[in-house]
Amino acid sequence: MTHCAGFRAAAVASSADLRSIGIDAELHMPLPEEIHGIVLLPEEQQLVQDLAASHPGIAWDRLIFSAKESVFKAWFPPTRQWLDFLECRISIDIPTQRFQASIRDEQAMAAKHGLSVMNGAWKADGPSGQGLLGTCITVP
Repeated sequence: MTHCAGFRAAAVASSADLRSIGIDAELHMPLPEEIHGIVLLPEEQQLVQDLAASHPGIAWDRLIFSAKESVFKAWFPPTRQWLDFLECRISIDIPTQRFQASIRDEQAMAAKHGLSVMNGAWKADGPSGQGLLGTCITVP
């Protein structure tokens, strides 16, 4: 499930097809600067700066935040464990509108559940300041 101002969504699938689904929708606007260190790893902060310069019009920090929200929603049902924002590193593929989440696995939980790397998709509906950002991950 996900919700934000003016939008609600849910996704379902048979457990025979998927172990887990994570979806998130966010208003398409930049994150407040003061939470970057809480949500983004240093390399993700650099990625946001690089992408903002090369591909303006997308709130890349909000997109990474949304991707991490989707990761957590897909992570929790199989593991029943909390996953902190800084335990997950997001990389973004712009042409395919896909992303990859790599989980820092200090307690071997990700490896135990086959969740060390998860792949998802993203979509921006309009330029930054308008519309929504959405992300989704499915775990086969």
